[in-house]
Amino acid sequence: HIVQLAISQKKMLGYSSGTVVPYARSQSMLKDTHAKCQKPMNLVAKPGAPPMNGAVGWEQLRMHLQDIMRMVEANGKKYIPLSSIKRLFRSKFGVDLSETALGYAKMSELLRDPRLSDLCEIRLEDQGLVLMPALGAKVAAGTGALRFKAPWAVA
Repeated sequence: HIVQLAISQKKMLGYSSGTVVPYARSQSMLKDTHAKCQKPMNLVAKPGAPPMNGAVGWEQLRMHLQDIMRMVEANGKKYIPLSSIKRLFRSKFGVDLSETALGYAKMSELLRDPRLSDLCEIRLEDQGLVLMPALGAKVAAGTGALRFKAPWAVA
């Protein structure tokens, strides 16, 4: 418990390659630094991956999230696992979603930004954090509605 507090609350420790290290040498410190500078982390494509069109900005983020929320509703689902969001941005839209480029160190913090509160919300479910349409949100039908089989298995 003390180590977890030193990591999550006090920023005295962090992780690097799965090992607990001093915060100054941690992945968390690197992400915090990139977020403060609004600099994306690791936009280098993996071998065999399709080429990306760069990191998304706020306007593109809102547009694609609206498409994803339409997709969730069209597939009769209530939510999508938060862990699937970056992969969906790459596979369906051909762009990288970098939370640090938008000023956040964590994806969950980015998706809780007030600029997105009319589109979606984050909830903790049994299987972890999920993204769902905001309560009372009317996801407007778009001209490019996405129609494809949902790549996640959730209720």
